[in-house]
Amino acid sequence: MANREANYDKIILGSAALLALAVAGYLYTLKAGFGEKMVETRSTPKAEFGEIPIENVDSAIGNLKTVFNWVSPVKGNKPVPLNKSIPIILKDGQLFDMFVETPPLRDPMTNKYLRDNDLEYLSANVGDLDPDGDGFNNLEEFNKQTNPKSSESHPPETDKLFFKERIQNSYILSLATPDLPLLVQRTEPTRGSVLIPAVPGDFGFDKGAPPRFKALAFHKKTTPEGKDVSELEVEDVATNQKFTLVYKTPFNLAEFQVKLEFRLKVVTELPALKKGETFRLPEVPNTYKVIDVAEDSATIAEIKDGTPGTPFVVSKRP
Repeated sequence: MANREANYDKIILGSAALLALAVAGYLYTLKAGFGEKMVETRSTPKAEFGEIPIENVDSAIGNLKTVFNWVSPVKGNKPVPLNKSIPIILKDGQLFDMFVETPPLRDPMTNKYLRDNDLEYLSANVGDLDPDGDGFNNLEEFNKQTNPKSSESHPPETDKLFFKERIQNSYILSLATPDLPLLVQRTEPTRGSVLIPAVPGDFGFDKGAPPRFKALAFHKKTTPEGKDVSELEVEDVATNQKFTLVYKTPFNLAEFQVKLEFRLKVVTELPALKKGETFRLPEVPNTYKVIDVAEDSATIAEIKDGTPGTPFVVSKRP
């Protein structure tokens, strides 16, 4: 058993010796060929290269040494930046540069207004959008130069107030007698009559109510043809309106009411209002007064400290 193990050791040692001799021989071979591999090889320039273009080289070096003044080109009276991209929009076959004002992409809004307020100018209906939710769209805010991105900055609420219709309430009076005592008749809204024994004097048609009218003066008149056209000057105490009743000629002291609608976020129809009446708008703390009612508009004024301010006209919605 011991002899067998001694033989294995001899075999291993013999194999290692042979491997060492093989490696040593390989390294010697590499050393012998190293000098030949390091021999310098010289090449001759080819004739087709020709002469070096010295003038072109000097010109190129001169261009490299030149200091260029990079000035932004001016377009539409405004420098165009060189270090960043410019939004160019193609619309209906025409290019629109958002950094110049002409032509405007979303007329009448200016490119500057769209750009400065970061509005969605790529949307064709950008004028109808309301990014701050205050009830006024971008076009309405542009027209009043308010901030479309702030609900605290918006046009007056009365810009959303519109005339809807005028209601006429007829009040027809006539002078029925040409001499004192005078008889005044009412045919609308209800029939009635009152006798005026002396002028000046007060009179009215509604029992239990203070006299609405005051007879100021009576003038006996006839035409050259002999027709009686006597006149009674009257004042409407309720409205301070003065008018004249002519014998047997109906006079319509019409009372007009106006119906308005308020279109801020939602549509609110206001109750019919007469000249001189006051009203308020939903969620608006101010008080307003009807100054006058025309056929297709109404004149309104804001009440401040109990006094009407500058009147403004409310028209029909476009």
